[in-house]
Amino acid sequence: MNKLLPVVCLGFAAIIEFLPVTPKAHAFTLDNGNSASVSLRPITGADLGRWQLFMFNGVGEPTQSSQFEFTAPSPGAIIEITDVFLKGDIFNIYDFGNFIGSTSVVPASTENITFDPDIAFADPTYSHGIFSLASGYHSITVVPSVSFSCTGGAFIRFSAAQTPWDFSPVSIVVPLFIGLKMLKKQN
Repeated sequence: MNKLLPVVCLGFAAIIEFLPVTPKAHAFTLDNGNSASVSLRPITGADLGRWQLFMFNGVGEPTQSSQFEFTAPSPGAIIEITDVFLKGDIFNIYDFGNFIGSTSVVPASTENITFDPDIAFADPTYSHGIFSLASGYHSITVVPSVSFSCTGGAFIRFSAAQTPWDFSPVSIVVPLFIGLKMLKKQN
């Protein structure tokens, strides 16, 4: 595995260079005082609920592929992030440069690795997290705070938040109708 790591790092670096990005300038200052100017990847309705790959080049530096612009619908949105491949990468998440949370802390490991974000997200040995956003425009930046290797990849998924009262009129009318019929039969 140790001989394979430089090859993997070079492969990730090549992918990062050629990822398609729709540039939109955005400057911000991270909590550690470092400032950054990056390009944002727009998340559209077609992207909702789908995992989006992003790559990174090491600790503390956002890359173009880890910047996202997103308008959360009412009542808000959920962001899910998971590490893949080599275990042990941990991420800080920012909205307009304001820290909103970190993914879980896990030990570094090369055991039972996967590139599948669904498998990694369900596996407690991979770092992952779930974050809530209010409705409105967001500028999300993902910055690795711990990295097992020189470069890596992870996935992010944006989903519309569901309210407890999300229901169809049928789900109220049908039980009400059945209840009234039962009451009528008892009388």
